[in-house]
Parts: sequence; structure tokens; C-alpha cells
Amino acid sequence: TTTSNEAIRQTKTTPQPSLMPLYTNQPPQDYPFPEPAEPWTEASAPNISEFAAENTHYPAPVPHHVRVNRNANLEDLRREYYYMLSEIHRLQGAELKAQQANRDLEKAQRVVHTKATKVSAATENLRTERRKLDRTEKKKVQKNFRPAKHEQQVNLRRKLASTAAGELEVLNGELQAEKHARNQAKESANELKRQLQRKTGCEKRRIDILETLFGGPDGGDDAENRAEYTHREAQLRVKEIQAHFSGHNRALKLVKSSAEKLAKVHQLLQSALSYNTLDLFTGGGFGGFGGYGYGYGYGYGGFGGGGLISAYSGLQTNVNVSTASQLAKSAAEDFQAAVALSPNMPGAREAQVQDSAFLGFANILFDNFFTDLIVRNQIQSGLKSVEAAHEAAQRSLEWQSDLVSTIKAELSSNKSDERQAFNALLVERDRLIREA
Repeated sequence: TTTSNEAIRQTKTTPQPSLMPLYTNQPPQDYPFPEPAEPWTEASAPNISEFAAENTHYPAPVPHHVRVNRNANLEDLRREYYYMLSEIHRLQGAELKAQQANRDLEKAQRVVHTKATKVSAATENLRTERRKLDRTEKKKVQKNFRPAKHEQQVNLRRKLASTAAGELEVLNGELQAEKHARNQAKESANELKRQLQRKTGCEKRRIDILETLFGGPDGGDDAENRAEYTHREAQLRVKEIQAHFSGHNRALKLVKSSAEKLAKVHQLLQSALSYNTLDLFTGGGFGGFGGYGYGYGYGYGGFGGGGLISAYSGLQTNVNVSTASQLAKSAAEDFQAAVALSPNMPGAREAQVQDSAFLGFANILFDNFFTDLIVRNQIQSGLKSVEAAHEAAQRSLEWQSDLVSTIKAELSSNKSDERQAFNALLVERDRLIREA
């Protein structure tokens, strides 16, 4: 080391060297260290830290190896990288300017719309005044014509029409001016939009250049590799949470659909129960066996055509029960699909409606007092089952909604961590391209 330092002191008068990258094991010719007999290695290289401490007028060499990926043209990519940086700096603030330009354009469009409305009103006013003028001029052919008064009225109408025409001309001029201002605002907004797209493209290209040079385990240095590993782990975590969120969000939509369908089923059964009550009072028991046109004997028409009313109410009862049964099955399918996506969801069994709760065939086969009672009991049983299922679905919906909110917050937090890790990786790679 002593011999090396003496040799270094003898070279203090040499020009300041250009720092060449250390990804090659061949030293540059103008390097301040004496050229060794054989290529340097990490073990045989001079003490760089000691040299830097004793020779402050020399820029300190890089104390680590910067690895550049194979098939990557360092000089060309570095020139392109600095050009991208200059473009990004030139277009700094383009996003805020573009937002302001869009607001100005929206304001100009509102002004043009308001002015166009006034022009339309003024045009209609001018047409009205001209029609009045025409009617006034034609009065001279009528009886009791008074020339002096007629001339006075015509002059008044001409004056009003002339005033309306003048107002319209002024408004048209203002409208054209506002349209010109709007077009200028549109051109400015489009130009800033192009600048923003250019800036975004330059930022993307800058990232691609750094990835080409230093991406992967073979490029960069230890600090860059650690930052890259941290970013990759953050990316994987975000993707995992996104998949988790997507599944549970889909389950939330299915549970919500199931709850809405069960509420509709409840309404249909309530309607069916009302029709069934009407069927009881107008069909069997009060009007005989006349539900579907079997008008046997006494009681027919006791309530003003009870047989027809019973037939209609019985039909509506069965239609509502049948529709409710199909909708309940669809709700059950939605809930089962949601449970498959979110297995820990509570209420998997309670939110199911038993098929036996819907029995409408008896009223179709033979409509009388006894079949109406059977259907009524089945509807009431179905209502209880649906109410219990709907309450369970609502509890499941609240639970799933809280879970989705928690996952969404976690996803937002991890996205923030991923952005921070990516920014840290860019800092390391920006350092490397300056040191390479």
C-alpha cells in the first residue's frame, strides 16, 4: 500500500481522469493508479478508499461494481436516457396545465352555449317583430283606414324590428368572438394533452431504459438488487390482494343480488296471499265449487260473479307462487355461488328457502275451499321461510361488505407501498446510470 501511495503522489500533476465503468476488468489508460502487469481483480485492486481520502482533488472511483446486462448498448441508451430526462423536465407541469386548460375549455363552451341561446331568442324576436310589421302594413286595405295613425304604427313597428335586428347582429358578433375563444381554448387543451402524452411516453421510455440496463439479477449492484427484490415482492403482494379482492367483491354482488331477489319473493308471496284470501271469499265455501267455471248450484254469483273472481284470484295466486318459486331458486344459486367465492361467509344454510315452501299445484288441479286452504298454509309457510332466509342474507351481506371494505383498504395500502418501492428502485437505477 505504501508503494502504491508513493506512486500516486507522483501522478498528482496528471490531468483529471475520466471515470470509466468498472463492469469490465480492464482499467482505462488514464486511470491514476499505475497499470498492473495483469488485469485487476477485486482482491488485487488498490485501496480505493485510502486513495480517495488522500487525494481529494480526484473524483473518487466507484467503490463497487456496476453490472450492465448483456446485449445492452450502454452509451446509446445513456444518451437516450438523458434526452428523456430533458424532455420530462421541459414538460414539467404539463398535467396541471392540461387540467386548467380543460377547465377553461369547459367554461368557454358554457359561455358559447349561453350566447347561442340568446342569439336564438333574439332571432325569434326579430321574426315576431317582422310579422307584426307585415300585419300592420296590410291594415291600409281595411275599412276605417286612418293614414296618419297607420303611418305612426308602421314607423313604430319598423323601429322595433330595426332594434331587434341590431341586437341580433351584436349578439351574433359576440357569439363569433366566443366561438373563436373556445376554439383557441380547445387548441390549447389539445396541445397540452399532446405534451402530457409525450411526457408520459418519455417517463415510460426512461423506465424501460433503466430496466434494459440493470433489470434482473445480472444487472446493477447489490443495493439495486435489494431494491428490485423489494419491489418484486410488493408487486406480488398487490396481485395477490387484487385477486382476493376481486373474488370477494364478486361474492358481495352475488349476495346483494340474492337478498334483492328474496325481497322480491316476499312481495310476490304477500300478493299471492292477498289473492288467496280473495279466492276463499269468492270461491269455495261462499260461492260453491265455482273456481274455474264449475258453476254448480247455490252460491254462484253471491258476491257479484264470484265464480269468475275466484277463477281470476286463483290464477293470480298460482302465477305469483310459481314466479316466487323460480326467483327463490335463482336467489339460492346466487348465494351458493357467493359462498363458493367466500367460504367463511355466515348464514350459508339459513339463507336457503326450502322447495316445499311453495305448493301451488293444488289450486290448479281443483279449485275449492279445501285446496285454497292448503295453498294458503303453504304460502304462509313460504313467507316465514323467505323472511328467515332474507334476514340471513342481509347479515351475510353486511359481513361481506365489511370484509370487502377491509380488503380494499389493505389493497390501497399495499399499492402505496408498491409505488414507494418502485420509486426507491428508480432512485437506485438513476444512480447506477450516472456511475456506469
